[in-house]
Amino acid sequence: MNCELALLLSKKSGFLKRESSIVTFFKDEVLVTVITKSKQKELFKQKKEDIKNSGGGFIKQTFAMTNVLPEYMAKIKLMNKEDIKKENTTSILKSKIEKIKFTPASRSVDYDNGGSSQTQGKLILYVNKEKIKFTHPYEDNTKEIRTYINNYLNY
Repeated sequence: MNCELALLLSKKSGFLKRESSIVTFFKDEVLVTVITKSKQKELFKQKKEDIKNSGGGFIKQTFAMTNVLPEYMAKIKLMNKEDIKKENTTSILKSKIEKIKFTPASRSVDYDNGGSSQTQGKLILYVNKEKIKFTHPYEDNTKEIRTYINNYLNY
């Protein structure tokens, strides 16, 4: 069974600490895969070696690092449910989710100074009277994510 939606999110994990997570939505459950620091190091090291082996230099290696986590999310999205569960993953049954709240990220432009800034969006899962809070960079201008999440518990 393939996932219907996958999001690369961030979650507070302590005082001034955040951890990256991939939340994948399936028809019957939501899987939260935490990308630990050791996993990130492994992914970055592998990407660096791949670029180096293909003849890329330092600059190419540096720019390629920005794609590591999105590429890992794309890989997770293509995996079947059982393989995802072998990663550092927590399973939340759909029946245990009481509510999901999605707020898109927003971008504001300062025309006087010529700059822009982005406010992170939020995804909150209400599970067993507990809130699991994530932040994300998705602006969702087409409202595809919001529509999916708003309808997720209804079918």
